[in-house]
Amino acid sequence: NIVPMSTQVSQFEQLVSEKRNYEVSKSLYCFAIGSNDISNYLSNSTSTPKEFLSLLLTKFNEYITRLYRVGARKFLVLDIPALGCTPNSRLIDSNGECLKAANLLAEAYNTALKPLIDQLNQQLEELSIILLNSFDSLLDMIQHGEAY
Repeated sequence: NIVPMSTQVSQFEQLVSEKRNYEVSKSLYCFAIGSNDISNYLSNSTSTPKEFLSLLLTKFNEYITRLYRVGARKFLVLDIPALGCTPNSRLIDSNGECLKAANLLAEAYNTALKPLIDQLNQQLEELSIILLNSFDSLLDMIQHGEAY
C-alpha cells in the first residue's frame, strides 16, 4: 500500500494549515522518489521513455514547489539508485547481471534532475536542495564489493 507522493504532499499541506505555529522552514525534508515509478514503467509502459521521464521531472518540480509554498526550504533528495542491480532485478536476467533498461532510465532521470534542482535553487528564494548520488554509490558497492 504505497501512498502516492501527490497524496503525501496534500496531507502535509493540510497539516501545515492546521498547525500555524509549526516551524516548517526549519525542518529538513528528505525525498527518495522515482524508483517505484521506474519499476512500474518497465513492467507496464504505455509511453516513450522521454515522455515518462518528462512526467517524473514535472511532478518532482510540482511537489517541491507546493512544499515551498507552505514554507519548506531545506531538502535532501536522493537520486534514483541503480535499480537494475537490485537482487530482484538481477533475478530477471538469465545471467544474474544488472538490468540495463532500469539503470538507463535511472541514469537519464538523475542526469535531468541535477539541472532542475539547480534551477529551483536559483529561482526560489532561500531554497536549498542537496542532491545525494545514490546511483553511483550503490553501483560502486556492487562492482567493488571487496573494497567495502
